[in-house]
Amino acid sequence: MGYSNYDVAHAWAHNENKIYSGSNMSHNDGVLKSYYTCIGQRIQVNGKIVFIVDASTYSSSTSKHQNYMRCAIPDKDDDVFVFNIHKYNYGRPYFFSPYTIVQTSNGYEAKDLTDDFILFGLKYFMAEEFENCVNVDTCNKLEHKFSYCGFKEMERWFEVTRCTTVHKLMKMKVSDFNRLAKRALYDMLKYETEEKNAKMLKKFRTLIRLMIQKLPISIIVDLINGPGSWSKYLERTAGLRMTQRYKRISNAVGFLTTSYARNKSIDGKYYPVVSGGITSKEFRQHKKKGDLIKWLLSIKTANRIAAISTAETQYRLERRRSAKNRLERYLGLSGFAHRWGNPHPIDSFNYNGTVIDFTVKERVGFRERTIDDDEYLEFSRLSGEEKENWMIAKKDWMCTQLQEDLRNYREMIANADREAQLQKEEREMYARQESEQREYISRMKQQGDSGLRQLYHEGFRVNLPYGNGSIYHGGNVLLRFNKLRNIVETSKGIKIAISECARLWKYIKRWHNSNTEFENKGMEIQSTNAMYHVHSYQNDILTAGCHQIAYQEMKLIAEQLHLG
Repeated sequence: MGYSNYDVAHAWAHNENKIYSGSNMSHNDGVLKSYYTCIGQRIQVNGKIVFIVDASTYSSSTSKHQNYMRCAIPDKDDDVFVFNIHKYNYGRPYFFSPYTIVQTSNGYEAKDLTDDFILFGLKYFMAEEFENCVNVDTCNKLEHKFSYCGFKEMERWFEVTRCTTVHKLMKMKVSDFNRLAKRALYDMLKYETEEKNAKMLKKFRTLIRLMIQKLPISIIVDLINGPGSWSKYLERTAGLRMTQRYKRISNAVGFLTTSYARNKSIDGKYYPVVSGGITSKEFRQHKKKGDLIKWLLSIKTANRIAAISTAETQYRLERRRSAKNRLERYLGLSGFAHRWGNPHPIDSFNYNGTVIDFTVKERVGFRERTIDDDEYLEFSRLSGEEKENWMIAKKDWMCTQLQEDLRNYREMIANADREAQLQKEEREMYARQESEQREYISRMKQQGDSGLRQLYHEGFRVNLPYGNGSIYHGGNVLLRFNKLRNIVETSKGIKIAISECARLWKYIKRWHNSNTEFENKGMEIQSTNAMYHVHSYQNDILTAGCHQIAYQEMKLIAEQLHLG
């Protein structure tokens, strides 16, 4: 019997020694893993159950595992404490080594790990705050991220684990503190000199002391990074704060901005529709005049009117579109196609006495129709009797269209069957040629380009070289008459009807006899599947699309077909 990831997370969170693994999620010794990365650990410290949870972002599947983990934790219990860690570490085996954890009847309990607990608090809670504080000196963003959050979490961690307090931490010997701090700040210090490391460790200790005193953020930044650091940061970001201020004002008066584009920010019911915003120049001008509030209220009123008007217009259009769709289904113009968005397709429909079944295999050939907006507008203006006559005529028209669709579909299927039969006959013909005339084919290939060209013209299967080789008389394709299909084909696979070849040969022969050369004539060539435009005729080479056809090849086809 297999177990779900929900069961695995629940067994881990409630210390049940069963259901160790699910789908790429497992737990053992209190460690919960997603694939090979520890995303959570459950330990017992001083009679309290502590959950260490990795809150970083990983893959989508790991995010689901993290969600199972959070839902399974009984965080409402008084003796349960949860600590979120925002430190990405792919492949992390654990937070605390299971070899330093002993299993008891109530769970996994740590041995005397005072230093390890202190290091954990410094590494996962204070190290990031210290880095954010140091980075304020060069930060050019509004969000400098430095706050008291990490310090408060470290205090809570010390209180739960009873390993120490922040005051006792400051009374530690400098050498003992630096030994732990150096490990906590390893990522910051690993490439620095010893002198720089000593300064950073001193700043780290100073930061904790300042945060114990609950000093303002601005003062802490100046004391850590040097006098004037906070004021310089404010100067660097003054423009951003001003921009943010005017953006908030623009949102408040109902302008369409990036952050409010999908929010019903006007009266909680309407989307803003007027693009733009409040500029600093306009704001200062009206503030100087003394009519700032009146001006902002007038803009808000205008934007509100525009939003309501747009919403009402969209509502009317949606009602008309819905009514038109219902009419199309009522008349049998649509609603019978089996597709996503049409959960209840029409099985059959009576078109004024002619019933068409849409459950047959050939239903894929039927094509839905729509009513044009202008046509629907004219219909809505008709009287009751005129509407009845219009709907009867529309049903007759749709019946005719569906019957035509059915004929076209059957013809397409028949053509596909004929094409499959022709391809089969061609494969058999090529196999027979290669078997019966193997010596002839080998002898012609030994003659080089001329032999390959003759084999192709005679209808053999030949691998022709790519490019503008001499085999193509200066062009890049050969032509031949396919007797099996009664059609002219190029070595690139394009097929042209004999009637189209006869029409083109009249022009080609005249251009050749009069030594005509041109570019971008705009003449069209109709193949069996597509339309090609003639780009140029130069040096007796016709260029159309990716084809460059030499006059010798076209003359050969004309002689075979007796085109004159």
